[in-house]
Amino acid sequence: MRYVFLPLLSLLTASNLALAAPEDGGMWTLAVENDALGAKTDKNYTSGLKILYRAPERLTPDFAWGLAQGILGADAQDAVFTTWAIGQSIYTPDDTKTALPLPDQHPYAGWLYGELGIHAQ
Repeated sequence: MRYVFLPLLSLLTASNLALAAPEDGGMWTLAVENDALGAKTDKNYTSGLKILYRAPERLTPDFAWGLAQGILGADAQDAVFTTWAIGQSIYTPDDTKTALPLPDQHPYAGWLYGELGIHAQ
C-alpha cells in the first residue's frame, strides 16, 4: 500500500502546485500526514488531513482589515488576506492490538477543527 500511496501523494502535490492562481485569485492547499509513510517518530499522532483556502486580497472581509491594522500593524499599503482551513488529527495508543483502554497510553482519539488566518504583507 505504501508503494501505491507515495506516487499518488506526489501527484497531488504536483497538481497543487499547478493550481497556484494568479495574484488576484485564491489558492487551495491539501496536507496529508500519515505515520505509515515515515519513521514513526511522532509517538501517538497517527494521521491528519487539512484543506486550506487562501482567499485573494479583494475578498478580505472588513473585520480582517480591522484586526490586521489593530494587531498586526498593517497600513493601507499592506496586502491583507485571509486563510480558511478545516482539518482533522487522529491519535492512537502504542499498543493497537488491544481494544481495552490502557492507563499508561494515549487513548484512541481524534478532533476536527477549523482555522482562520489573517495575514499582512
